[in-house]
Amino acid sequence: MFANAQLTFDFVRKSNPREILARAFQHQKIKDNLPATTVFISTMPEIVVSDDYQRTQTLQDCFAPTMLTPFANDNIARVNLAAFALYLQQNYYQLDNFLHIKPLLDKKEMDLRANVIRDLEIFATIQTRSAKGSLYNVVNNTLTPMGARLLRYVLAHPLTDRRYLKTRLDAVTKFVASGYQDLCEPRRLLQGFPDLERLSNHMLNGSVQPAQLATMLTALTKIATLAQRHDANLLGNDRPALEKVEQLLTTALLDRPARLGLGAE
Repeated sequence: MFANAQLTFDFVRKSNPREILARAFQHQKIKDNLPATTVFISTMPEIVVSDDYQRTQTLQDCFAPTMLTPFANDNIARVNLAAFALYLQQNYYQLDNFLHIKPLLDKKEMDLRANVIRDLEIFATIQTRSAKGSLYNVVNNTLTPMGARLLRYVLAHPLTDRRYLKTRLDAVTKFVASGYQDLCEPRRLLQGFPDLERLSNHMLNGSVQPAQLATMLTALTKIATLAQRHDANLLGNDRPALEKVEQLLTTALLDRPARLGLGAE
């Protein structure tokens, strides 16, 4: 939100953003004045504009006091910050990435260089440049795309912190102690498991198809079954979020969609 509409038009023309937040009554005016733009216009949460208490509460919940000090006397900036934070929350985005600074390099693990990965034949052999015979090829028994990507990352970023090494070894020990039979059912459930990371990206980009949503619902049901039968702590603090998404998908998807032109049954 800017002090006047012309500033909004100038900003969009100059910056060419993919998405902007605007109050509902401003949408048509923006489209009329920027007919050539492809920017996606989302609706700004009106409550942070009209309700000073809600605006202040949102800012206090999402930002440290020192982060708000530069905007103490700038009401438009405070409205924009509050609207941005509330919009992210309402669309189930996590704000942690915006509220914390994370080092580029993680101190608890190594970041192997390309020549080291090549010389150790982690992903390909030196002589044939083939994956067959590499360390990754030998140890890769993953069943899901996410597991394969995680294994590649783990091999290229070995741990250096004793505490994290112990945690990983304890987990491996627990799996080994459970025996072959106990591991058969989880592996059976993971057979044909979809790529949830890619499906999530499609959802965030607004390009997901109904069939993909149905696939995601099936995957979430499998995850809940795994947690129920094998490890109640598997989901941790993510259990409420998973249950909410599963409920939304169950409500939205129909087993027998109506024919075109008839609406939902």
